[in-house]
Amino acid sequence: MRTSKHLIEQIVNDLGCEYISDLHRPIFLIEIQRLIYGYDSQNYSLKEWRDAAAYIIGNRCELHEGEEIKQYLISYKKKQTDENQR
Repeated sequence: MRTSKHLIEQIVNDLGCEYISDLHRPIFLIEIQRLIYGYDSQNYSLKEWRDAAAYIIGNRCELHEGEEIKQYLISYKKKQTDENQR
């Protein structure tokens, strides 16, 4: 089932952020991970997943399926959060 919002807009909305740039704030890392975990990867296009990954992690993502990118984001965010807490 396709949603009407772009993936990044959905994340911002679900987090209750005032600005899209809030997604760069470390305080939101775990919450972004939790949200993405609960999203159905088929609800968003490959381009949306690539755009979201590039925006959230700051690097271009060349994976070829939305589910792969979703899993990459989840593990990336978890790894980064663990390193920041040491």
